[in-house]
Amino acid sequence: MRPLARIAIPLSLLAATLGLTACGGGGSSTSQVDRVEVEASHTPIIATDTQQVTVTAEADTDANEFWTFLFVDGSLEEICDSQASCSVTVGPLSSSPVSSTSTGRPVNYQAILLPINYDQCALSPCNAEDVNTFGVTDGTYTYQANSGNYIPALSHAPSSDAVDVVFHMASGSDEYTTGSDLTRAFINDVEDKIYEEYGRQAIIREHLDDFNFWVYTVPASTNDCGTPDSSISSNMPFRDADAVLHVQTFGDCSKGSRFTAEGHDTKAFLHESGHGVFNMADEYDGPTYYFEPDNEPNIFDTESNCTTEQNNKGRSTSACSQFTSRQGGWYKIHTGRTVMSWGDTGDAWDTEGEEHMNWFFNNL
Repeated sequence: MRPLARIAIPLSLLAATLGLTACGGGGSSTSQVDRVEVEASHTPIIATDTQQVTVTAEADTDANEFWTFLFVDGSLEEICDSQASCSVTVGPLSSSPVSSTSTGRPVNYQAILLPINYDQCALSPCNAEDVNTFGVTDGTYTYQANSGNYIPALSHAPSSDAVDVVFHMASGSDEYTTGSDLTRAFINDVEDKIYEEYGRQAIIREHLDDFNFWVYTVPASTNDCGTPDSSISSNMPFRDADAVLHVQTFGDCSKGSRFTAEGHDTKAFLHESGHGVFNMADEYDGPTYYFEPDNEPNIFDTESNCTTEQNNKGRSTSACSQFTSRQGGWYKIHTGRTVMSWGDTGDAWDTEGEEHMNWFFNNL
């Protein structure tokens, strides 16, 4: 477990700062507030001490009027009035911790959404917040804030309550680098995987705050479906999955909770995440290894298992069909292209896949 520091900001202080009360004021009153949510993000995903950082909060509320507060590194940096999207650019931020000669430090930021001018609120308290952490490093991505060679990219929650995914940079000829230092291209690819692939899958985006994303500073090998440096076993025993990103184009695979994917491509990362993170099986006919997941399976090793599942869910059993004769034959109900049959960002998980994903997040 790696606990995250939180920024304690009394809402009464925020209101006093603006000379307002949560239920007061004029303007367009909301009779009842039923939904108050806010999602915060930042870019670049890991910042050097020469880069500015942009923090953005996306509001989701039925309140007609609300305030959005953005705090970065302990300071109130922006206040937005009833805007669906609120952002601020700060920095460059220092990579030197206070009272320390080391390099690299974690930075917290916080978005608070506070409805105003309403008659009733179905929520208690009637506000929402999102607190995240990322790392600031020097120009070579040196990070000495811990002894474990890992940098927070987007951390939301204690590891006991979250899915910890670690990104590793492949090194070697024709890869990101032949050296040992992380590269900007690799960090950019990590950001793309988090925001543009996971973040564009609705079911994952809805649960993005159930993830912690990290970058390991020691390069990895692409051999054997991705082989992290051996030091990670003692440095990050709390991790759940290892993703090794590479530059070369070749067939990717997963082995247990580790997998490989092209940094610049979209298909492999999402599909291999289905294996390495979510423990789902392939849904295509090909030279792979099929298995029936223990909970909410997306494929079935017998037609009977498939029809029993459909009966239990009140669905027609006619959708069950054999999609491959390999390994004695396997069955599914999906007919179109899915994440586990292909894996592009816009592909669906389909019925069984969605049920498995919902089970996964409900049982964290």
